[in-house]
Amino acid sequence: IEFLSLEKNVKTLCVSSGTLREGKTTTAINLAVSMAQMGKKTLLVEADLRKPFVHHAFGIEREPGLSDILVGNRDWHDCLWTSSDLMLGPLGVENVTSSPNIDRLYILTSGAPPPNPSEILNSQHMTEFMTAVRQEFDIVIFDCSPILPVTDAAILTAKTDGALIVYRVGQTARVALKRSKDLLENVGGKILGVVLTGVRADI
Repeated sequence: IEFLSLEKNVKTLCVSSGTLREGKTTTAINLAVSMAQMGKKTLLVEADLRKPFVHHAFGIEREPGLSDILVGNRDWHDCLWTSSDLMLGPLGVENVTSSPNIDRLYILTSGAPPPNPSEILNSQHMTEFMTAVRQEFDIVIFDCSPILPVTDAAILTAKTDGALIVYRVGQTARVALKRSKDLLENVGGKILGVVLTGVRADI
C-alpha cells in the first residue's frame, strides 16, 4: 500500500469484506495504526454506519461523527479523536504511549445512526468531506459495511482511490469473494488487493 501511495497517489482507501465477521474492522484498525507508526498522518473513518465497531475497539464515544458531519450538524475538525483522547479511555496511557508515532493517528467515529446510510454516503457532503481530508492527511482509511448485503461499500469505493477486500479463509465461499470483486469493479472501483484472515500458521 505504501508503494501504491507513492506510485499511484493512493491516499484514500476502503476496507471491506463480502460478508460479516471476516475481520474487516480489525484489518482497518491495524492498517491505520501501522501507517501512523510509519510516520504518516493517518485518519481512520468508521464508515460502517450500520454496525460500527471501531469506537468499541478504542473505547471512545460513537457520537458525534461522520453522519453528523454529512447532515451538516458538525464540522469534521471538531469530531476527530486523537491519541490524547485514547489515553483517557480503556487503552490507557501506557498502551498508547508505547506505540511509536501514535500521535499521527486520528479517528472519526460513525456518529448518530442515520435512517438512510447509503444516501448520505452518496451525497455531495460526503464528496466534499473526502476532498477536505485528502488534503490534510497522508492516508485516509474507511472501514466500510460488507459489500454484498448493502451498497455502502460500492458507493465509497467509487469515491476513493482503491479498496482492500478482507476474506476469511474457510468461512466464506469463494464465489462470494468473486462477486464482491465484480460489484466494486462495476462501479469503477480499483481493487488494491485481498487480505486473507483465518489462515493457519502451519499451512
